[in-house]
Amino acid sequence: MANSKNKATELSYQLTDSGASVLIVHPAFLEIPASRVLLFGDKEINGYKPYRSILIGDREIEPVSYTPEETKTTTAYLPYSSGTTGKPRGVELTHTNIAANLAQLIIADCKLGPHSITTGVLGYLNNKEATDAVFDKDGFFNTEDIVSVDEQKAVLLTHDAVSDAAIIGYYSEEEASEIPVAYITIKSGHEQSTALAKEIQCFVDEKVVPHKKLGGGVFIIDKIPKSES
Repeated sequence: MANSKNKATELSYQLTDSGASVLIVHPAFLEIPASRVLLFGDKEINGYKPYRSILIGDREIEPVSYTPEETKTTTAYLPYSSGTTGKPRGVELTHTNIAANLAQLIIADCKLGPHSITTGVLGYLNNKEATDAVFDKDGFFNTEDIVSVDEQKAVLLTHDAVSDAAIIGYYSEEEASEIPVAYITIKSGHEQSTALAKEIQCFVDEKVVPHKKLGGGVFIIDKIPKSES
């Protein structure tokens, strides 16, 4: 499951990471490569087939059965995280995760007890290091709540005028939350100006999802302060 707000770079990463072989898209996205693309809806458009055309329909197939232990380790859904702390990660939801989630919705009183079954995920697809870093041996997730700003900085440094950059969080009363602000130094041959700062801000905003945009703006300074480390 891909986020429809993702830009080309983020979406291509998810498709490569997940090993996806088929895309189901809205007809508005027909300009992307046609190879193995399926459409939402029931109509075939310019040779693009609707995803329903590959469904079983009235045909019968043998259902896939899993043992209780297999349901705990077999991935059922693969949504990707928002990428707040770096590249989006493929979150492996097992069949047991889905069943536990549904059971939780049915039970009105959801008090946790010694034998309660909690909801969770299997881990991150193809990323054992990230999985081991945040999931303990019992499967509990340590949120850490630390935001990585490396991604916006990496995009900033691809602009021809930017020589160095730093991102900080600025509390916006209007948003009632912190928003990213960029401080940059520029290369020789470029003049400091409000127009250049705005151009660089738009450059980044076009390459990231909405919640990663530089809502606090871009400011050009003479030097990025750095510690000895």
